[in-house]
Amino acid sequence: MIMKKINNKVDELINILNNDSRIKRLYELKVELNNDKSLMSKIESLKNLDQYSTKYKDIKLDLFKNPKFVEYKELENEINILILEINQKLKTLTDERGCHHAGN
Repeated sequence: MIMKKINNKVDELINILNNDSRIKRLYELKVELNNDKSLMSKIESLKNLDQYSTKYKDIKLDLFKNPKFVEYKELENEINILILEINQKLKTLTDERGCHHAGN
């Protein structure tokens, strides 16, 4: 019974998140950024560079001059923090000592 209630609440939460303006904006920005060939080329080039190299740092600085990239990264961080908080709350709800979930 309790697992059904938790599942219903998780479904409600997913619905709320799917309609959240931050998440919608993150998706929009992702599409825009993925369509920017120059930006994507810079991001790809980072994968092959030493993160302590001057070239790596220069590319990162250049990426953060792009306001859409900055907005995307800020939203991504906000949403990741929200996900961590949700996961912690779910863990406390589902981590019942001595409770056996047989039949749920």
